[in-house]
Amino acid sequence: MRTEGAKTGKICWNLKIINNGNILFNKDYPSLKVIGDDIGYTYNRVVELANGRIKPKVGLYDSQYVFSKI
Repeated sequence: MRTEGAKTGKICWNLKIINNGNILFNKDYPSLKVIGDDIGYTYNRVVELANGRIKPKVGLYDSQYVFSKI
């Protein structure tokens, strides 16, 4: 049985945001939900980016999102 308040979050994902060959962001996360909360996207948008279903919209920053399963 887990003790109350135990940290059970296991690191499972790594996100790198690359713009013009420069790594702007590199951080490890326990879930895609936490990634969405951190970068301001919805969970569904993060899942679509992670699976490669949609490309990021061209805007102020033409960034490439690289998701790696750890």
